[in-house]
Amino acid sequence: FLRRVDTALKNIGINERVPYNAPLIQFSSWMGGDRDGNPR
Repeated sequence: FLRRVDTALKNIGINERVPYNAPLIQFSSWMGGDRDGNPR
């Protein structure tokens, strides 16, 4: 997976490698202000 990310970045002109322990995906949730998913 990281090789493909490195290749994709190189294709758009970014010549730095992604560290092997980089948090590329983060799962989280947010319920919103009134708990129905909307901020208001």
